[in-house]
Amino acid sequence: MPDSFRISLDTAADVTLDDWIHDIRIVWARPDANRSVYDALLHTINHASKLGEQVRRGEFSNVLNELGDTVMWFLTFVGKLQQPVTTRPKSSREERLFHMPLQLTEIVWDKYPYVCHVCFSRLYKEGRQNESWKRKCDCLLTPHLVENRSDEEKSKTATALQEFAAQHIDDQVSKLQEWQAMFDFIYEPNYENLSLESIAFHLLEEVGEVSDALLRLYTYNLKKTPKPEAVYLERLRNLQGEVADVISWTFAVCLKIKRMYEIYDKLPKQVRRESFGVSFPEISPQISLANVLWHQYGHPDNKSLYCPTCGNRICNCKHQFARSSQKVDTLLRVREETIVSKESFQDRGNVKSFAE
Repeated sequence: MPDSFRISLDTAADVTLDDWIHDIRIVWARPDANRSVYDALLHTINHASKLGEQVRRGEFSNVLNELGDTVMWFLTFVGKLQQPVTTRPKSSREERLFHMPLQLTEIVWDKYPYVCHVCFSRLYKEGRQNESWKRKCDCLLTPHLVENRSDEEKSKTATALQEFAAQHIDDQVSKLQEWQAMFDFIYEPNYENLSLESIAFHLLEEVGEVSDALLRLYTYNLKKTPKPEAVYLERLRNLQGEVADVISWTFAVCLKIKRMYEIYDKLPKQVRRESFGVSFPEISPQISLANVLWHQYGHPDNKSLYCPTCGNRICNCKHQFARSSQKVDTLLRVREETIVSKESFQDRGNVKSFAE
């Protein structure tokens, strides 16, 4: 086992988000070397959408599974963003714009320094921002103010929030269990009153906003932004903020299910299924994000992460990325030989043959 692994069963909750990124890089080093930033984000979107599907179905065990997959792929994506562009041999040219030099712990703290960033924004306008420190969120009381903030207001308060975070750097949380406790404290009213569906949709929304922030780094409307270089750094900071939001709503999903289980566990057994429709998974009594991740990706010997698909600590799954000119040309030739016309493409027999 490589000496550089940082995560085990005993340390899963006591390490940082950056430690998880570190070990993910070790386990999936070989396949991820050929993945683009887009690839990692598409996998994240895929599992986030499946999470939404399982929430709709009420399958809590599958929700936790998809939450784990969503987080692991999102951390892979963030790891790609942190990777120096010179070490991305397969990256496209515009991917060099996607570089976040900060650690994920720093990125999340800059937006969530033990405060709700929206509450901070409201109080900041009144010169009361210090009152937001370790204060429970009350955004549910003023939904119109939450939804109607302008981009200019968001940008202005984001700078002030970063300064506020720097002032409280000695109190910065870093461990997974510390982040979970912090979000649980700040957003307790939200977790108590919002439905799991609403929270899951918020997570999906934030993942979508990450994809939008990413494309804004290389797409500019010259009528609105005649000098892209004037706004590039601001857009990069916006991407970092959206990344932090995904982390926040990830914890929200986990904490909401934890609360639902606590209610479920107090009910008489005969009314549990009638009240919730389905039973909860075995992991429920100890729900934490660290446990959700370890439950899926912790090696059976409890000493490190591993790839559950191939069963190895260092992933040896066989992947082939159709990126080389020769492979792309081969697949295009198959396409042209199979789909010779719109009519034949619509023929179910041909579609089935192509899929096989």
